[in-house]
Amino acid sequence: MVEQSHFARELNESLRRTSMSPEDVVVELNRRSFPLPLHTFSYWLQGYFLPRSEAAFQLLDILEHILSISDNRLADALLEDLSTGASFVPGEFTEAEAVVASPPNMRFSNLIDEDTIDWEANLIQKVVRDEVHLSADLRYARISVTILARVPSVPNPSFFFQLLHEDGLETGREEYFYDISGMTLKEKDVFEEDGKTICSAQFVLPDDVIPGDLHKLSYSWDEKSRDPVTRAGVRFIPWILDFYSCKVTFEGGIPDGIRYTTLEQVGDQRVEVPNDIPLIRQRNSLSISAKNFGNRVGYFEIPVSSKSGE
Repeated sequence: MVEQSHFARELNESLRRTSMSPEDVVVELNRRSFPLPLHTFSYWLQGYFLPRSEAAFQLLDILEHILSISDNRLADALLEDLSTGASFVPGEFTEAEAVVASPPNMRFSNLIDEDTIDWEANLIQKVVRDEVHLSADLRYARISVTILARVPSVPNPSFFFQLLHEDGLETGREEYFYDISGMTLKEKDVFEEDGKTICSAQFVLPDDVIPGDLHKLSYSWDEKSRDPVTRAGVRFIPWILDFYSCKVTFEGGIPDGIRYTTLEQVGDQRVEVPNDIPLIRQRNSLSISAKNFGNRVGYFEIPVSSKSGE
């Protein structure tokens, strides 16, 4: 018998809290341009299979809206299931992959000396979800990150990352990070280099984490800019994630002409590379979702002359 997925449990519970039937949900998804066979939805409810398409998280975003879910519980459950390595297919089970450290020569940016990072102790990121909320004038952003990562088999595992604030961009809070969950801030260093402000942060994990297990952590920070920003949801991932998603909500409406841009590092330059990642629009939000995403920079590009559109 297949062990029921976290996603199935949350989906069943969410459906029970409404007056909707599975048929009602499928009809509503189709109406919102997300065609889904009823038998697929039924499989999910039974704990068989998972949403695994490139647009999985966009679909869940709409499904959560249909079921009046405001706390991302379906998306969080799917994140956990996808990174366990379980297939949730009757008679078949794929063991979770072996715990391996991140490549020691990968760099978060050209400004970071990799010797400052204990790669053996750093969490092995598997799934990352970014959520950005931009003010109507495009000058203030709230960024929330949820990460599902595997705990390395070393003493005192930790999580290290850096924020890079280029000219005209600065933190919106003196303490930098807030709403921290699943870890504790150990040390933070803010410095300037080549006209850029950099915040390096190292977090430690709870004492009861188990090597090889998946660990969920989350944190938020704010940014403010002198001028309207032309990029949102900027993310540099120097390795391959199982899944990556980013949702940007615009208080003033979605700007005209926005697109999702990806860059790869070629020598000392970052070169734009084509991508076929679909942009999903829902009210005043745009989102992307991709499997096996990494070794590149990705962001929503906002034309300088764009105007907010409804």
